[in-house]
Order: sequence, then C-alpha cells, then structure tokens
Amino acid sequence: MVELYVRGQEIKDEDLPDGKRRWVTGTGRTPEEAEKRLLAALQKRGYRKGLEVAGTLPKRSEGGMRTEDYLLHWHSQLSPNSLSPTQIIKYRQYLANHVIPHVGHIPIKDLGHRDMANLFEATLPSKKKVVSGVQTEERLLGSNGLLNVYKTLNRALNVAVAERVIDRNPLALVKAPRFEKPKDNIPHYMHIVLGIFSKMQQEQDPLLDHFLLSLLGLRKGERLGLSWKNVSLKGDNPTLIINQQLQRVSGMGLVIKPSTKSGHERRVALVPPFLDLMKKLKEQRKQLEKSPEFQPRPEFADLIFLTPTGKPFDPNTENEMWNEVLRKYKSPIHIRAHATRHIAATYLSDLDVPESVVKSILGHESESMYYFYARQTSKKNRAELQRYGEHLGGEYFSPR
Repeated sequence: MVELYVRGQEIKDEDLPDGKRRWVTGTGRTPEEAEKRLLAALQKRGYRKGLEVAGTLPKRSEGGMRTEDYLLHWHSQLSPNSLSPTQIIKYRQYLANHVIPHVGHIPIKDLGHRDMANLFEATLPSKKKVVSGVQTEERLLGSNGLLNVYKTLNRALNVAVAERVIDRNPLALVKAPRFEKPKDNIPHYMHIVLGIFSKMQQEQDPLLDHFLLSLLGLRKGERLGLSWKNVSLKGDNPTLIINQQLQRVSGMGLVIKPSTKSGHERRVALVPPFLDLMKKLKEQRKQLEKSPEFQPRPEFADLIFLTPTGKPFDPNTENEMWNEVLRKYKSPIHIRAHATRHIAATYLSDLDVPESVVKSILGHESESMYYFYARQTSKKNRAELQRYGEHLGGEYFSPR
C-alpha cells in the first residue's frame, strides 16, 4: 500500500467553452510533494498559458535562473514544522496570483528596485475584482492584501540573499504597504450582539452555548479546536488553556493545528458565565457519550464542540449557524462572527481593564511585545475577568 496525498485547485481554462473552469491537481507521497506538483501544474495550465496566448511570455533567459523558478524552489522548501499547511497554501497563492505573472520571467539576478516598485506601487494596486466574468471598479487587493504579498515576497528574497542566489534584496528599498485598521463600528456591533445573546439566554437557545465563548475573544478555529484536556474546572483557579485550532486544509479536510495563530499558548481564567457554560457542556458530553450514534474519530474525540454523531463542526457550517442567529434575532446589520473577538476587547477596555491584561486574554500581542505581556497568567487576569463576568451576568445573563 502506498499512501498518496492530493492537492487541488480550480482555475479558468481558455480552452473550455464559455469560460468554464478546470480542476488542477497534484499528487505525491507526502503533502509537500503534492503541493509542489500542484503548483507546477498551475503554472503550466493557468497563468503561464494566458501569457503564452498573449505572446508576452519571454523565452527562458540565458542569464541564469528566472525569478519564477527560484520562487517555486523556495516554496517547495517551506517546512510544515515551522509553518501551518494553511500558511504554506497562502504563500503559494500570493506568489502564483500576484508575483510570478508579472515578474516571474525576469532572471532573478536582474530583478531590480524599479521592478519591485512598479509591482507594488502600480501593477498590483490597479488590479480590479472580477465578478461573474465582469470586471468591477473595486480593487482586488486592499492595503492589507498588498502587505501580505509584500511580506511573502520579501521573505523569499531574503532567503535568496542568504543562499547567495542574489547579492541584495531588490525589495528592500520599496516601502511596505501600510497596514489599515478595520473600520468596523465595534461599539455599535457590541450593542447589537450582546442584545442578541441576552435574548438567546431568555429563550434558552442552545446556540448560545456554541457562541458564548467568543466573548472571551477566542477565534473561531480556537473555539472549535478546544479540548477537554485543556479545561480545568476544579480548585480555586478554573482555567482554560488555548493552544490549538481546528482548521480546514485544502486536500486534507479538517485537521487540528497544534498551535494558536500567534504560535503562543495562553491561559484564561474561567469565571461566570463562562465557567457555568463549561460545566454545562461537560454534563452534556457525559450524556452524549451514552448514545450509540456518538462515534467520534480518535483525533477529534476530546474536542469540546462535536455534533451528536461525534463529528467536529466545519468552519463553513459555523458561519451558516452564525448567520442563522443574526436572521432569527433580526440583526439590523450583518456582523461577522469574528467581530465578537473585537467586541470582547472593546468591552474589557470600557471596563478599564489594563491593555496588558486584555492582550494576555485575547492573545493579540505582537511578537516583539509577547514576552512582556506573557507574564500575565490566568491568576493575574482572574480579578479582571471576574469583574467582566459579573457585569455581563448582571446586564445580559441574569434571570428574567
């Protein structure tokens, strides 16, 4: 028996009628080999083909390795031990969609500052979104999207310098795109979401059990990836440890990533109403385990949030559940589920909780500041969370 891994992606194929799409795949004996072969297939069938039709694809340079060839080599060497499969796929997409089509044909030793400046100051900012085959006036890449492409290319070129493929990084003199903070009206969202949660509590809506922990600032993947082994309900310091995520990875399905987005574990004190919720979920699990229909796979058996048959909740299904909550309780505007994380931060800030404590709870510190804020433990943030929980309980979750 030979275990094979398959990676796939849809692309538009000009050879097919009516602009239909083709499914391109890569197969290998390891996830890395499959990723590498998929990327090679995409170059052959996707954007390279379009350049050939337009007559703009130069012949292979005699002056050395092309930028495209080096970037593909760099991507193939990315280690899944240091990067998540999702991040590796994102790097591939940034390169394949936004870098290689425009500068991939240039010999990497000839790649210059002007090429980089033109790419990030003119070419990429001018790209427009295409909806149903029609180009719109909306920019394809916002400032944060440009920044992600910039960081990916900069990382690859820095490695090229370290490997002595090139003498200097031509991107070094190009200013990085500015990160733009979200413009969501979080205080307004907070008023709506907390009102919805209050109504859910009054109606004993079971979906409240599913979404309440989002008010502790947990990301969707962190919440769906919570494990009972990381929950302590006994003693004087009930605690929740957040150190993994549930994610859907292309070609692999649902997997548990053994780290948070920042890569750092965090410990959060459990106080009412969150402590009450965890105790309730624990009792529900004991009852669920008595059902013959509850048959979770071993790798998912310890997850807190499972369906009655033992399957983990798909992140896409989670989005549908959240949208159903908004419809059922007649939210006047659409609010992304991720906004509840920002709501938690805003609520804590309104209660004058110190910034360092908020960052230790939400795990939103920068790399340079992490070790300073990491001194905040679940015992240190217990008093602040206690006040937070009491305020929530009094305002929104008290008996009616």
